[in-house]
Amino acid sequence: MIRHMVNVCPDDPAILTSELDTLAQSGSRILIVLWLPQRVDVDQQGAIEGRGSFAIVSQKEVAL
Repeated sequence: MIRHMVNVCPDDPAILTSELDTLAQSGSRILIVLWLPQRVDVDQQGAIEGRGSFAIVSQKEVAL
């Protein structure tokens, strides 16, 4: 059976690299990495200028 996971990590390349390495070492297959801008309620320009986070979608084969 295949299980899918979504992990979110801060907008920091070192943390992203560590998270990807951890997932790969556990046998997960990375499907996609998305950068998500910070949510800003009033001024959308702030979303472009601000930091965000990364969403990592992965899958892993698990025994039943």
